[in-house]
Amino acid sequence: MEPIRPIQGSPKTVRPRVVLVEDYADTRALLSAALAGDFDVITFDHPHRALAEMESVAPDLILCDIGLPDMDGVELLAELRTKPAMGRIPVLAFTADARIGTREKLLAAGFDGYISKPIFDWDVFIAMIHKHLSEVPDA
Repeated sequence: MEPIRPIQGSPKTVRPRVVLVEDYADTRALLSAALAGDFDVITFDHPHRALAEMESVAPDLILCDIGLPDMDGVELLAELRTKPAMGRIPVLAFTADARIGTREKLLAAGFDGYISKPIFDWDVFIAMIHKHLSEVPDA
């Protein structure tokens, strides 16, 4: 596992770093606020920015919207998986597409989990992130 990084302003507190790739500002703000109690949250509004900076951010988990501009979440995931440092990072699909078969299609594409929007139970949502973080194999 990656070395533990202290959170700014609290050197003894260690929290997982979650990256959110989401193009809608309101959704980014809502999720950042909801996750801030448990995680160090870093957001990207565009997939190309996320690709350019993801390795330097060193996330523990990535939440990835599927409907992104210029590159959808499946394409972003494929690009991330080509980077050795990103290979073992759990990536959860985060989408408003809740049609039958979407979850299975996204898991088959390589996502580690699927979360549909809107989120109705924030405790379940946060527990799901913790669950995926706990399943990351050690280095």
